[in-house]
Amino acid sequence: VHYNSSSNVLIVTLIAVDNLRFRDANQKIAPDPFLKILLLPDRRRKFQTKVYKRAQSTSIQETFQFPISYDELRRRVLLLSVYDFGRSSKRSLIG
Repeated sequence: VHYNSSSNVLIVTLIAVDNLRFRDANQKIAPDPFLKILLLPDRRRKFQTKVYKRAQSTSIQETFQFPISYDELRRRVLLLSVYDFGRSSKRSLIG
């Protein structure tokens, strides 16, 4: 996480996820993880990584930018959530 004060941008670089739980512990099926990034309390502006197939641990290397003033940034909370894309329409929160 880095704040560029000259351009008023919060830069978030996701590097990796590691040791995610199995989708099915009995069959050792790894999840299909993706991450959502929000700057709370605003839930309208969010980013999402691509889906990583069958990855309990994986390198991500994706960067996202939130244009925001430093004064406003001090009142915000960065939320990272890891979901399993899965086979159904419901996405499961896993971290």
